[in-house]
Amino acid sequence: MRKPMVMDWEQTSYWHHQQKQVVADRQLDDMSHATNWQLMGHVSLSGLKQFSSWEEPNGTMIFTQRDGKPVLRMHSSTTTQKPNPDKGRGWGVTTCYRHFDHQDWREYNRISFDVYPDFPGFRIVSLCMILYNDGEMKLPNDEVREGLHFVILKNHQWNHVTWEFPELGRENVVGFALQYRLQGNEPGASNQISFDFTDLRLQRVDCDHARGWVPHHKEITFSHTGYSLKSNKTAIASGLDGDSFQLIRLTDGETVFENTIQTCKTHTGRYQVLDFSSFDKPGRYFIQANDTITQPFEIGQDIWNKTIEKVANFFFVERCGYPVPGVHDVCHADFMGRYKDQIKVINGGWHDAGDLSQNAANTADAAVGMMKLAMVLKIKNPRLAEILLDEARWGMDYVLKTRFTDGARMGFVALDFWSDGVIGNIDDIINDAKIDAEFNYVGAWSQAIAAKAYQHSDPAFYYRCLNAAIEDFEWAEKQSVSYASKRTPLISLFGIAVQAALELYEVTKDEKYLDVAIKHADSILLSQQTDIPDWDIPIRGFFYTNPSKNTIFHFPHLSQDQRPICALNQLYAVASDHPNSSKWLQAIELYAEYIHAISKFSQPYGMIPAGIYSASPDEIMRYKEDPTVGCKLEEAQEQIKNGIRLSDTYYLRHFPVWHTLRGNSGIMLSTARAILESAKTLNDQELLEIGRRQVEWHVGRNPHNQSLIWGEGYNCSPQYSAMSGDIVGSLPVGVQTQGNEDIPYYPHSNCYNYKEVWVQPAGRWLWLMEILTEFD
Repeated sequence: MRKPMVMDWEQTSYWHHQQKQVVADRQLDDMSHATNWQLMGHVSLSGLKQFSSWEEPNGTMIFTQRDGKPVLRMHSSTTTQKPNPDKGRGWGVTTCYRHFDHQDWREYNRISFDVYPDFPGFRIVSLCMILYNDGEMKLPNDEVREGLHFVILKNHQWNHVTWEFPELGRENVVGFALQYRLQGNEPGASNQISFDFTDLRLQRVDCDHARGWVPHHKEITFSHTGYSLKSNKTAIASGLDGDSFQLIRLTDGETVFENTIQTCKTHTGRYQVLDFSSFDKPGRYFIQANDTITQPFEIGQDIWNKTIEKVANFFFVERCGYPVPGVHDVCHADFMGRYKDQIKVINGGWHDAGDLSQNAANTADAAVGMMKLAMVLKIKNPRLAEILLDEARWGMDYVLKTRFTDGARMGFVALDFWSDGVIGNIDDIINDAKIDAEFNYVGAWSQAIAAKAYQHSDPAFYYRCLNAAIEDFEWAEKQSVSYASKRTPLISLFGIAVQAALELYEVTKDEKYLDVAIKHADSILLSQQTDIPDWDIPIRGFFYTNPSKNTIFHFPHLSQDQRPICALNQLYAVASDHPNSSKWLQAIELYAEYIHAISKFSQPYGMIPAGIYSASPDEIMRYKEDPTVGCKLEEAQEQIKNGIRLSDTYYLRHFPVWHTLRGNSGIMLSTARAILESAKTLNDQELLEIGRRQVEWHVGRNPHNQSLIWGEGYNCSPQYSAMSGDIVGSLPVGVQTQGNEDIPYYPHSNCYNYKEVWVQPAGRWLWLMEILTEFD
């Protein structure tokens, strides 16, 4: 039986936090009496209610004892007896709220307590805690997810919980809450649960680095997974003693390389850089600079293979409708899709995030990454290729399953609870399929690739995928002519149209698909900034959302910004003898010029900036048509002007303009795909290195010295995966910013969306591994 991988708990930031020396300590409540406690629904100082079901309290609160300790016992049902008013979401909350009389907690930066959960029949237990501050920074801020923290607990035993919050306002604390969210239960598990809480304390410790570009004093940030033999190899530090560093072989402690520590001042700050690029002997090593020593890492070929297997494990654990050992049984057999009079069960594929939602487009994207990578690995690593093809098949079955007549397809569907699997009662969810050209292009693209990937191993599946791809493409072409009113930027639609057409051309050899690809590519070319703009810092090569060039193309969150340039790279590779090929190549070269220009502003990390923004109110309002942005005009302008000024109107931001939905992994990794494909086309080694930096950022070479892949590298920060628990190989939505700033912010606080595990960045990781495997 295939089982999920297990994390080494001592490599998590949680474990390290619990080993820290406590330099100040104060008990807030021993949980022995009800004074100052109140059972409530969700409490918000701003009055914001995310869901109507959160308004009323559920459950009970009593004060009793367990194991000789006084405890506050929260008891709750897992559902209510009435239909959920918030479609797809849970049934409400049970909150134990502790009142505080405007206390100043600034002398402390951590809260701790012990908790014993009693969830009969449950495999995963999640708890939320909330800080209430009625000061300059009002908390909680439910819109930008500040002041909330989720933890995964071990069932039927005592758990010691700590929450570091040095970056949060706490000069006027009025409350602290312990909250359970009613998210159902699996069949066979109890619908009644309880928590016992005791010994609520306020503490002060030396907190981890959470905000800013410069690393923690005397800390070396590096790629925890390691470095490819042929790549540039650098680590970044601040405050190191001495003038030199050593690279030391782990097996025998021998110094194999020594170099001078370089000091550099860049746009983001002053750093020490440790460069060992010239060293190219395979092995496991660590860096030492006086009394500062890193954890071990690898230098070699195929260093990324272990991350591939871990990310594949993430997808296995996220399977919907499949019994995942230790996580859940067959689930959501009463989750349905509908188009006109057609209704069918649509469990399957992968749960899309830390909740249990589904997104057929993200499923297709991820499956494409698996299939393309498997085709590259089938000779070099057939075992890993087989794992990827098996997982991709599970995803592609869902892509096919969620098709209806007339080209209708399921898009994103919210689901945030365990159901009983029985059709015909109050926990059933039925979502409507939609007719949308983008859904059809994505379907055609992924199904054409699946036809190629499984052609020899499963001819029947090949036939099914190919016919579905042809049908979806025809439906998409019929819809795309009237797509100007849709939310997806036209250039994104042009990009996926070209890619879908080219995949169909490759598998069918029908010239009509190549002709369609060339037609849509013309619109991409017309949407690029080719002239040098009259700015103080002129930059060109970026794209607009459409050929009218009135809105710059970028994403705030769930990015597809790779589509236009990947389309041109693929088209150039397929039809380099076409008369228009020089235009495609020129566009790729201009894009490379753009990437080279903007990457200089984020050194020494080389994190690719989110893009160029206009502070013009008209353009901001057009940009705001995407509901994932959610900013008020003034908020967006402040964020833009906190970026790097290029002219009075235009600014370069490291991070997107955003509001509620924050986190930049999907943006970085999507852009990295475009960068690496362009590096391959142009044989541009510097561009290749820029692409590598995006990968290294995610495994520790970032200001926080944290690997963002759970179970890979060191100091992994907890991620929001409230329903499926901690998953080896998961990636979060990503590093965010605090408020309207434009500097990295990745606090210990664990909340959706920035810390939430998502299929999209994990799938993007596999996209990048395909190209890096070819290069390495």
